[in-house]
Amino acid sequence: MQVDRLIFIIAIFVLLFCLLEPIILKALGIEFADNNLEFNLVIVRAIAFPISVFIALLLGTIKSTHTQSERGWNFFAIFLISSFSCLVSLFLIFFSMCNWSNNKILYTHKTNDKIKIFERAYGCGAYDSNRPKYQIFYVRQLSKHFIYTSEIDINKIDSSEWNKPDLGF
Repeated sequence: MQVDRLIFIIAIFVLLFCLLEPIILKALGIEFADNNLEFNLVIVRAIAFPISVFIALLLGTIKSTHTQSERGWNFFAIFLISSFSCLVSLFLIFFSMCNWSNNKILYTHKTNDKIKIFERAYGCGAYDSNRPKYQIFYVRQLSKHFIYTSEIDINKIDSSEWNKPDLGF
């Protein structure tokens, strides 16, 4: 296998990861347990996405059979598309500033302390002048880095399965 073909395939896999990872996690209700880890991945994705677009287009469109003029126009188009992907990446970084945070534990599962019901706040910090949006979520710790979340109506839970936290008064 030629080196440029291998680099092209890697660039395509990186593009697929950058595009599909956030969609799949959101669809499954999986979030990062640590917002700093999530933001670091957003930064990596913001850097990797335009570079992968550039490499994939460069290696996938410019052929040795093209004339000098065709190569020039192809490179110009690749540069414009890659520049647009940089703008998209910056746009995504800006919108990743908003996220959910666990505000207060309302209930803890009696048999599994990794399952809790939280009041969570959705806000954008200093980037937003609005007050946070509060909702009640079922949160299950999947691993050190990931949690599963889903909205829950606490009026419909079986109270025999849940403990209210000790507030220490």
